[in-house]
Amino acid sequence: MPAALDLLRFAHANPGVTRAEAAARLGLSSGSATEVMGRLRAARLLGEVAAPSAGRGRPTTVLVAHPEGPLVAVVELTHATWRVATAAVGGALDPAPVRRHGGDPATVLGEIADAVRALRAEHAERVVGVAVCVPATVRGTTVVQAATLNWRDVDLCGLGCGLPLTVGNDAALAGVAEARRGAARGHAVALHLTVEVGVGGVVLIDGAPAPGAAEFGHVPFGDPALACPCGASGCWDVTVDGRAMARALGRPAPADPRAFAGEVLAAARAAPPAPPCTGRPARSAGASGRCSTRWTRPW
Repeated sequence: MPAALDLLRFAHANPGVTRAEAAARLGLSSGSATEVMGRLRAARLLGEVAAPSAGRGRPTTVLVAHPEGPLVAVVELTHATWRVATAAVGGALDPAPVRRHGGDPATVLGEIADAVRALRAEHAERVVGVAVCVPATVRGTTVVQAATLNWRDVDLCGLGCGLPLTVGNDAALAGVAEARRGAARGHAVALHLTVEVGVGGVVLIDGAPAPGAAEFGHVPFGDPALACPCGASGCWDVTVDGRAMARALGRPAPADPRAFAGEVLAAARAAPPAPPCTGRPARSAGASGRCSTRWTRPW
């Protein structure tokens, strides 16, 4: 059984791996790999599909999630939207509609719980757990504080609907995903930052989040005159996202900073390139007494 568990974990961590590659990495003979794979297939944990032809040699197969295998209901809750999808072995998410919410905890959590129950009704015993990512400081299954949602001490235990429930900070979970399958994979120490509505992030050590909450968005790197929804002033959160873009453009604070930032960036990408600098350099004495150059544009 240890060999079967090792193969299952390896296939989950390396989507698209061939049986031959997995056997070589795990030190299994071809016969042992065939026997172990047979047990995992019978248990409806892994399946196989033919690997693309690579020329001469014995054909092999790619390890995939069993079509009748276990699923996890994955809940993504943001400042303005939510969705509930399913994830199989290998981590692939099924498409799911994104729904907007008004922010009231009881209403939002009721709608999400209904969606989880609907998935259970559709997939029956295949749904074996629920995972929730939320932009918040989390303790256990409780949202201690979510500044962008204006939630404090909100218990999410009802979202489990009788199944094992895991709740985590969205940026921290995104960092773990990068460490498992993305840019941070194979690095002993990595810093993962996200900028959506405010700043989130996590320090990863050997692929695991470092102990303690990393609320990077609420360190005082920002303008001390700016109030943050968390109740403090000068938080980094409000100086780098769509709210900061709106202030720089002289526009009102956007109701959805994430969507506003996307619109601004899309408009910037579609705009024609800026003309090259043609103005003469203006020279001045810098703080060191040396001459410094400041380039100016003619408009």
